[in-house]
Amino acid sequence: MITVYLLNPCLHVFRVRVARTDWI
Repeated sequence: MITVYLLNPCLHVFRVRVARTDWI
């Protein structure tokens, strides 16, 4: 997980957005 975050920070941001949408 940490490696993916370092290699693809944009992907992490996208995942966070999806998670927020899921909450709504």
